[in-house]
Amino acid sequence: MNKKDLVTYIKEQAQKVEVRNLSQEILNRAQNLPQEKIIYKEPKRKFYFNPIFQLSLVTTLGLFIMMFILQPIDPIYAFEEQDQVFANSAIASLAYLDANIDELSSETSVSLSSYVDDELDDVILFAELSERLLSNYEIVKTETEGEFKYQLSFQTTDLLEETENYMIRYNETKVSKYAYTYQGEIEIDGTSYAFTSNITLALENEFNFEIIHDNHLIEMNYATRGDSYLYQFNYYKDQVLNQKFEMKELKINQQKHIMVDFKTTSKGIYTFTLEEVNQMRLLKAQYRIQNGDLEDGEIFITPSSSEAYQIEIRPRGMAPIIIERGRRPFMQDDHRPGNGRM
Repeated sequence: MNKKDLVTYIKEQAQKVEVRNLSQEILNRAQNLPQEKIIYKEPKRKFYFNPIFQLSLVTTLGLFIMMFILQPIDPIYAFEEQDQVFANSAIASLAYLDANIDELSSETSVSLSSYVDDELDDVILFAELSERLLSNYEIVKTETEGEFKYQLSFQTTDLLEETENYMIRYNETKVSKYAYTYQGEIEIDGTSYAFTSNITLALENEFNFEIIHDNHLIEMNYATRGDSYLYQFNYYKDQVLNQKFEMKELKINQQKHIMVDFKTTSKGIYTFTLEEVNQMRLLKAQYRIQNGDLEDGEIFITPSSSEAYQIEIRPRGMAPIIIERGRRPFMQDDHRPGNGRM
């Protein structure tokens, strides 16, 4: 079969195929298909507050929030570190007051090849003070009945494990939204001293503290400086400024330090911390004195007895100097000013 005959044959076979019209059959089947139910959900009805009720509710909530924000600060905590500041102020003020009222005769001066020689009396005073301030003590605060409403009690320990008991009793008066005044007494081992203080709350809280005894006046101003506490002391005798210094309590590597910066006769800066060497507790002081020339170094202070210190001074670049000086048992009854309450 040639090509022409093949084409003719295909055409003949195609004409024999019957093409059925299935459109009507398709429509009939579509009408018989099961019908799906369409469920319509009505939209939820919205609830609208009555405008008057809505205004009343907003006003009430606003007043509640304002009352919460503007409510007076609880007088027992005018600011967070208040208790600690009271305690440090009491310890430092009474130590300095005691040292100057006592007026023990100065020991014979030993000529030292160090500028510390001229400031040794102040160094020893702050060694005695640092023993108390660097000890671990817990402050207990309570409300009392009687003349004074509040009371702080705590116990300090020196390097020889001797203890002293303090109680600070006071009343608080709110002068304004951000200002408070305090009046009370500090009792140490049975002897009391009157004090007054003021607190001003601000970005940097300010605290003023004052003790007067006869012709002696101790003024202290406190303020926060970052993570440290700064105390500024003025000591007056017969209304004349006798000594001025700054004391800062700070932490270095989680260890408590007391830094003292003298502003009058003594010129050095001393930073005291507690150390333990061969199971013996002692004070270590790093110092810096600018007296024409600069001298810096370390001082190690160890109580050799309840009434004596062994002091080793190590100026940088110089040979160590070892001396012994007197140590006062802090606030002993035989030289404590006054008997009973002032």
